[in-house]
Amino acid sequence: MYRHSRVENGVVILVWVSFVSIISCGTVGSKLGYKSGIFKDFVSEKTRVSLACRSNDIMVNLNFSVPFRGLVHAGKKDSGCSFRGDGKLTYSLNVPHAACGTVHVTPQDSFANTLTIRYHHALELEGDEIKTILCKYGTGSIQLG
Repeated sequence: MYRHSRVENGVVILVWVSFVSIISCGTVGSKLGYKSGIFKDFVSEKTRVSLACRSNDIMVNLNFSVPFRGLVHAGKKDSGCSFRGDGKLTYSLNVPHAACGTVHVTPQDSFANTLTIRYHHALELEGDEIKTILCKYGTGSIQLG
């Protein structure tokens, strides 16, 4: 559970974010390098999120149950990996391995980031979702000769 408060124009805004989840996309390497994979969807009342773990990025696919007009961002709000909803139900967000706050976790050979789904474009509200996205890669076995 996350609690945040701030003062805007003399009004105290108190936010409780109680939904934190981890979405993982595991892949196994092949002889030719990374192999793309899609992990099964993570579903909440408002969203369905799936990941496509690719060699240089994580493709995040979001499906909303109602027209979305909020803000989604990976890493910090000003990271460059964000979009503002325009009322559609389906969106995609490309999160590069080398940008937007993505962290390379060396021992597990994985890439992780935080995905924030805000249902209002300017306010943090109860019910906003914070998800940790994780792609695991492996080199598999390679036979030489």
